[in-house]
Amino acid sequence: MPVFNGDLYLEQAIQSVINQNYPDLEFIIIDGGSTDTSLQIIEKYKDQINVVLSEKDFGLNHAVNKGILLSTGDYIGWLNSDDYYYENALIRIGDFLMKNPETGLIYGDAAHVDANGNFLSWHEAIPFDKSKLLHVRDYIPCQACFFKRAALAYIGLFDTNLKWCGDWDMWKRFAVSGKFKIEFIDEKIGAWRLHGNTITSGANSSKQMYLRAIENFNSSRKYSEKLLSRIELVQIPFMVVGFLGLRGFLKKIRDKFFVGHVESKN
Repeated sequence: MPVFNGDLYLEQAIQSVINQNYPDLEFIIIDGGSTDTSLQIIEKYKDQINVVLSEKDFGLNHAVNKGILLSTGDYIGWLNSDDYYYENALIRIGDFLMKNPETGLIYGDAAHVDANGNFLSWHEAIPFDKSKLLHVRDYIPCQACFFKRAALAYIGLFDTNLKWCGDWDMWKRFAVSGKFKIEFIDEKIGAWRLHGNTITSGANSSKQMYLRAIENFNSSRKYSEKLLSRIELVQIPFMVVGFLGLRGFLKKIRDKFFVGHVESKN
């Protein structure tokens, strides 16, 4: 669990891990040198956390990589400090992996929730489809994804040069390698909290919108098997809007017309 000044939601995230009651869990927290009350919150649960490392890092992917290098388990997942797992999520994942030990990467679905934890929509994860992952969208939510530690010797760690699509880049490397089995279980595993301060949704300026679109475009080009993929086409208007400084105008339109899609998931 990477943390940096995340005290607003951190306690719920920690509790969602330790309340899994998973029999063989290694819980590692990597703090980037928080100056809020994050470390005090972590201290409350220190007896249930295997490793706490607090020092300056160079962004989310660097923090996650440090946690990976400290880990000893067969499978690894990471949960951001503003997200949380659903009850018995790790039992569902662990049970599947016990029966399917050849799996290299496994993922379920995640709910999008607002700052207060109210349901907005499902991420709509789908069974593994290489072409859609490379060319359409990242349907694998990191809040519901776990990967084999041994596979990283081949795939590599998260790319610390990326800010917004480091997880998607990793899933693509699993997909294009053809070396590891990728499995989907149709279960609700985690909740992805959407609020203005997240890296993913927090393009707080036109410049950030432009840079994020450029990163997504270049990442897609790196793995694309098509002349021009859908995800590349999608990035073009964001590049234009960001370049022209119209991010605020686009946000108003999005907020006006977005309606959360509600459906049940057993």
